[in-house]
Amino acid sequence: MKDMYNSSTAIFLSMFLAFIWSILYIYFMSIFAEYIAWGIIAITQIGLIGLTVASLGYYATSESKAKKMALVVGICGAILSLLFCVAVYCGWDSLKNAIDVIDASADFLAKTKRIIGVPFVYFVIMVFYFFFWIGCIICVYSMGTIKPNLDKRQGGAYIPQWKDVEFNGKGQSSQVNYILFFLTFGLIWFTFFLDHQSKVVTMISACTYYFTSNKDKEGDATVS
Repeated sequence: MKDMYNSSTAIFLSMFLAFIWSILYIYFMSIFAEYIAWGIIAITQIGLIGLTVASLGYYATSESKAKKMALVVGICGAILSLLFCVAVYCGWDSLKNAIDVIDASADFLAKTKRIIGVPFVYFVIMVFYFFFWIGCIICVYSMGTIKPNLDKRQGGAYIPQWKDVEFNGKGQSSQVNYILFFLTFGLIWFTFFLDHQSKVVTMISACTYYFTSNKDKEGDATVS
């Protein structure tokens, strides 16, 4: 805790900068998402062709022992290049739709920046729930008899800061184990519930944005 306090300035600065970079990234993707996607496809195709040409050129001009390996790499590059080109050609409509979806998603985020706050809100709820869960675990564990520990190295002296918890027989011990199992299951279940609830809010926001948009205007997303 002291280390966190000493580094609190850097932590808060990092959180602030992360928010700034996220906003800039959203706007960047909103403007350039489609160009980036097509550019990656073009670079991949050019890279495969370049690999083929370079490998076969090395095979044709070199006298080293690596000639056969260069030939194999060149042939593999040619096959991959051809397959990639055929895949792009055959799936052109699907590819175009996918890139349009990416572009629309970036536009949605740029128009609905408040969606960034949704996971943050659920994270805060999760933090409060976790500390509540820790309190429940402490209360359940303290159902046993709490005794200070004996330090045999000190001749049997008690150590007040070091406690042992003793349960009254197997019945109480089993009861505590069942309750702890139930609480652990509850923590896992509620954690996944909050995570998926956050995703549901995002999906509903995207749907309301989509179905209120048309070719004439952009729609509005419902977040609250």
